Formats: sequence, C-alpha cells, structure tokens
Amino acid sequence: MGQLITMAALVNHLESRLGWMVGAWSASEQSPQGTPQVGYFTGGALQGVQSFATMGLFETPLLFRTTGRHQHLELLGCNRPLPGDEYGPFAGVLEYVAERSVRSGEAILRGDVIPLPMPLVPESAMAALYSAVPV
Repeated sequence: MGQLITMAALVNHLESRLGWMVGAWSASEQSPQGTPQVGYFTGGALQGVQSFATMGLFETPLLFRTTGRHQHLELLGCNRPLPGDEYGPFAGVLEYVAERSVRSGEAILRGDVIPLPMPLVPESAMAALYSAVPV
C-alpha cells in the first residue's frame, strides 16, 4: 500500500511541474527487473514543451560513485516536438538510460556525459546526453 502512495505522490509532483501526464510506456520485456515506466507530460509552464520522466526508478537504490552511498532518483527529459514526430526520442532515451543504470547499479550524476547507441535524432551529430539538475 505504501508503494502506491509513493507512486501517486511522484506523479502528483511531476504533474505540478510538467503538466498533465497523458501517457506512459512500460519497459520492454528484455529490460532488467526494476526498469521503470516512462511518463509523458504536456501542458506545463513552458509553452510548447513536452516532458518525459521515469516513474519508479526511485525503487531501485543506485550507487553514487562519488560518495559510495546508495540514492534514489528519477530521470527527466524535455523537448519541443519536431513536426511529424509526435513524441520525439526521449521516451526511448530515458528507458535506455534507466535500464543502463539498473543493470550497472550506478546512478547518473550531475555532469555525467551519457553516450547513446545512436544519434538522438536521425542525421544528427548529437549522440550523447549531459546530466544536469532540472531547473
């Protein structure tokens, strides 16, 4: 029961900042146990921005390599949709990064550069993400 309340509190927190959650993707069957869903949010404070956030990664303690302590976190990505690409790449990208963290047991830290297996969008040179504190 406590876990349901925690997930509800997370969704409420995300919606208060990112807008309404209008959809979610479950992790693929090949993903390790603990890989979270990715929620899709729209209508937040920034006009025309859609947001994606993991929901449930907090349930897996991840090691902060700088302190040696385990922490709980969620991942967030925002973008302006491109014409003809309703959701953009972030749902899959967040699932990939979350799955990578669950497999390794290590948290993504501020300042980390996360290489992606392919460019973020076709015909782009952007093939990595930079981790920052959400603002």
